[in-house]
Amino acid sequence: MIESPSNPLVKAVRRLQRSAAERRSQGRFYVEGPRLVLSALDAAAPVEQVLVAPELCRSAAVTERLAALRAAGNGPPILELTAAAFTALSERDGPTGIGAVVARRERGLADLTPRPDALVVAAWDLADPGNLGSLLRTLEAVDADALILCGEAGTEPEHPTAAKASMGALFRVPTVRTTAAALLAWARERQMVVVASSARAAAAHWADGALEDVIGGPVLLLLGSERAGLPPELLEAADRQVRIPMAGSGTSLNLAVAAGILLYELRRGRLP
Repeated sequence: MIESPSNPLVKAVRRLQRSAAERRSQGRFYVEGPRLVLSALDAAAPVEQVLVAPELCRSAAVTERLAALRAAGNGPPILELTAAAFTALSERDGPTGIGAVVARRERGLADLTPRPDALVVAAWDLADPGNLGSLLRTLEAVDADALILCGEAGTEPEHPTAAKASMGALFRVPTVRTTAAALLAWARERQMVVVASSARAAAAHWADGALEDVIGGPVLLLLGSERAGLPPELLEAADRQVRIPMAGSGTSLNLAVAAGILLYELRRGRLP
């Protein structure tokens, strides 16, 4: 039983939550909550440790799963903490009493196996971790194949806010990071139609001839950063550009909202 809030493990988990550099250097990250921990275990993610505070954990599903892991004897180590120790490492207002340290999976484009009717999203310098998590959740909802992150200034799916917003989708939607040039070459090799979202595009996404002929894929949807949009080289390389019509004085939609509109348009008639 880990009792002290100053225990080295507690301090190490706090560092993982607060520092992207720490997550990169250690090659691991931390998730908290029944949904995320069970999602990681269900997806056979490389869980290194499960941390549980019996006083705080109220999830029957988690209790049953931990009992099964202990009985099997071949799962990750399960470490018990006091309520005080777990509260000290938690970044949440109401600690759930269950968390896990998970190794990062380093994937590249070669690890992706898109289907013939693939729907893949590439996001450029996506900075907001909440948007990234929501995007992963939407990608899972539309049965998309993968998320590809490009650029140098973007956030990461292992960020605590992104992981929480994903509702576990980060363990089920393959995510890779690459360069713009490698992305375009990969898409061309697979004869994907490259669609770019741009507020300055001439055609609305629902206009005749905008997207009807590409519904069903294979499609690569390009989304720009929240502040600057897509860089010129990606816009120019796209086979077509579309915008989402807007009223009022706003100049753009929230990225996750815009992605949801376009993804459901590209999946129109193909979901149950």
